[in-house]
Amino acid sequence: MTPKTYVRRALTSGTVRLAALILTVLLLCTALPSRSAQAAEWMQPYLDQVVEWGVMGGDATGNLHEDRPITRAELVTLINRAFGYTEPGPHPFTDVTPRDWFAEDIGIAYNVGYFGGTSANTASPRALVTREQAAVLLGRCLRLQGTTGAASSTFTDAYQIGGWSRGLVQEAADLGIIGGYADGTFRPRQNITRGQMACFLVRALGTLIQEPGELSSGGVYGNLTINVPGVKLKDTTITGNLYLTGGVGLGNVELENVNVLGKIVVCGGGEAEGGKHSIILRNVTAGTLEVDSLTEQFLSVHAEGLTDIANTIVRTSAYVEDLTDDDMGLKSIQLDGLEGSQFQLAGNIKHVINLTPDSALQIAQGVAGVVTIDEKAVNATLTIDKKTTVQELNLDRGTQVTGEGSIGHLNINAPGSNVSMLPDTITVRPGITGNIYNQDMDTGAAAESSEDPRLLAGYPAAKNVAPTSADAVFRTNKTGTIHWGLTALMDGSLGEDELMN
Repeated sequence: MTPKTYVRRALTSGTVRLAALILTVLLLCTALPSRSAQAAEWMQPYLDQVVEWGVMGGDATGNLHEDRPITRAELVTLINRAFGYTEPGPHPFTDVTPRDWFAEDIGIAYNVGYFGGTSANTASPRALVTREQAAVLLGRCLRLQGTTGAASSTFTDAYQIGGWSRGLVQEAADLGIIGGYADGTFRPRQNITRGQMACFLVRALGTLIQEPGELSSGGVYGNLTINVPGVKLKDTTITGNLYLTGGVGLGNVELENVNVLGKIVVCGGGEAEGGKHSIILRNVTAGTLEVDSLTEQFLSVHAEGLTDIANTIVRTSAYVEDLTDDDMGLKSIQLDGLEGSQFQLAGNIKHVINLTPDSALQIAQGVAGVVTIDEKAVNATLTIDKKTTVQELNLDRGTQVTGEGSIGHLNINAPGSNVSMLPDTITVRPGITGNIYNQDMDTGAAAESSEDPRLLAGYPAAKNVAPTSADAVFRTNKTGTIHWGLTALMDGSLGEDELMN
C-alpha cells in the first residue's frame, strides 16, 4: 500500500466518522423538544413561576421539556403540588404499583376527589392528556360549576368540545384561565404540553401563598391562592378571586381587612382549630362567598366585624356563623349541596334558602330573619333550637320542623308540612293543610290561630267558690300568657298596669 493510498483511505474513514457524528447530533436535536423563539418568549414567565413555586422541575440539565405532551401522572403531580394536596390514601388502580414514582400522587389525587381514572380499576398514568381533560381536572380543583349553554361562545371549534367538558371549558375561558390559538380554536382533543399546563396553573392560582404565618399583600392583581393552613392575611385588596384550597386541610385561615373584587372560594378547612372557627372573616368584603369542600369535609366559617358579602353559596356540609349587624355580614345564604348535607347556622342570619334534597338544616343559635325551604329541597328537615328565633319561615316544600325555638310568621305553601311549635301568626295556602302544634290547619284555622291572644266569651269563670277560696277558669283562642289579679275595689279605679304589677 502506497503512502498516498493510505492517506486517502484515512481521510475517507475520518470523513465517515465525522458524518456519522453529525448525523447523530442531528438525530439528537430532532429528538429533543423544539421550541420556537416566539413560544419561549410568551411562555417563559409562566415556566419561571411554576419552578419558583416548586411545582415543576426539569431534568438533570434543567430542561423543563415544556413542549412535550404531559402524561396523566405528571399532570396530577403538578396539580397536587400547586394546590397543596398532600394526604395520600388507597386507590383501586391495578396499573399503579407501589414502586412507581407517581404512586403516591395518584393516591393523593384519587382521595382528594378530582381524579377518577379511566375506568374503575385503571388510572392510565402514562397516557397523554388532552386540553379539554386538563381544563376539567383543573376546574374541579377550582370548584368551577360550568357555564350553562349549548355550546362555547369563545372558540371557533366549539363543536369539537365534548358535552361532558363544555361547561367547565367555557367557564375557565371566561375567567381567563385557559386560552386558545391565534386562529380562534381551542383544539380540545389535542394533547396539552407541559408548558401549556404551566400557563393554565399560573393563570388560575395567580399569587400563591405556600407558607403559614401573618402577612399583608397590599394590592394583588388577579387571583390569590392559599394552599397551606395557619395563614392570617391582612390589609389586602385582591382584584380577582381568593381561593382557600384543599391544601388548608383541617387547619385554619384568618382574613382581616381583606377586600376581594371577585369571589372567595373556601375548599379547605375543618370544624375548628385551637378552639376557634376554621375560617374566620373579619372586616372582609366580597361579592360572593362559596363554601365548597372537594373532599366533602365539614367546614366552619365565621363572619364578624364589618364583613359585607352579598351572596354566600354553601355546597358542602358546614357550620356558618354570622355575628355582624343587621345591614352587614352574609346577607343572603344559599344552601345548594349534595343530597344528605348537614347545615348549621348561628348568629344574626339575615336570609337563607335551602335547595338541598334530604338535607338537615339546624338554626343552632340567635335569630334568623327569613328562612325558606325551597321546593327543590325534597325530604329536607329543619330544627330550630331552644332560645332561637326564626322571624319568617317559608315552607315551599312539605317539611318536618322540630325544636324548642320560636317562629314569628309561618307560610305554608305546600302540603305535607309538620311543625312542632306554634308560630305567632300562620298563613296556609288555600287548598292545602299542615299539621301545626299537633293540629291540622287549613286556611281558616290558620287565620284563627293568627288572631291576637284574647279571652273567649264567658271567661274567666269562677268554680268551687268558698268563703276563702275559688277556682278561676280561663279559656283563650290560642296559647299565650294570662296576667290576672284580685282586688276588692269594684269601681274600676285599679288599672291594668297596677294589676300586672
